[in-house]
Amino acid sequence: MSKIVPAAVVAMALVTIGIIAWSMSHVPSTILSSEPSDALGPTPVAGVATVTIEDGDGAKNIADALEGAGVIQSARLFRVLVAFMSIENELVAGDYEFDKGMTTLAVIDRIHNGVTAPLMVTVPEGLRVEEVAALLDEKGAVSKSDFLAAVREDHPESFLPEGASDSDLQGYLFPATYGFSRTTTGRQAVQQMLDAFDKQVVTEVEPQLETTGLTLDQVITLASIVEREAVKPEERPLIASVFLNRMKVGIALQADPTVQFAVANDPQSVAQYG
Repeated sequence: MSKIVPAAVVAMALVTIGIIAWSMSHVPSTILSSEPSDALGPTPVAGVATVTIEDGDGAKNIADALEGAGVIQSARLFRVLVAFMSIENELVAGDYEFDKGMTTLAVIDRIHNGVTAPLMVTVPEGLRVEEVAALLDEKGAVSKSDFLAAVREDHPESFLPEGASDSDLQGYLFPATYGFSRTTTGRQAVQQMLDAFDKQVVTEVEPQLETTGLTLDQVITLASIVEREAVKPEERPLIASVFLNRMKVGIALQADPTVQFAVANDPQSVAQYG
């Protein structure tokens, strides 16, 4: 026996198809591609545009601003899509940086999720400074040389050990996911990571330092060694207790990561072994 499809379902499907068809025929690109045909309009201009979305801005104002800045090709398509997705009231305010010629859906996704920066890079735990620099360079965020030069500059943060301007801030570049502008400098990238360290670590650890008998720098150094030594997260407390006991009785840590760190800073060793 055949089933009867409710008229409301059919009507909704027709409306959906109609909206998509209308959108594709009224703008110089498709919904999923920013590559227009010659008959539909000019190729998007390359470049970067900054668009500020204020609290209370509606979809129409946002769409007009994006089209005016050359981020999208059709404000009408933007409005149709956010209405179809029922997110007109879920567009997040902020100062956004966009690459011109992005697909409309990609632009909507960023504004819906409040992702203001065009480059998102996750810096995992346990990386040495030169590895962080290489990662940012690989992702196109900041050049390796610019980042390493910034690391060697003077940094006034009170939580840094004395003489930190001559160090490489090892252990103080907080691992997290960061958003970077196309114009972010090495100094700005380093500052982002130091600010994150101050917010996420210093405020939580400093009040406990008195009970440990260790300085913040000693805690960070020991934590870095434990991070490299542990294979599984649950091993970290045990490894830390072993090292603390060795420090208490004044014997060497005998930790492989300390040797790895020294070898990684030897140019001849790096050239031969990587």
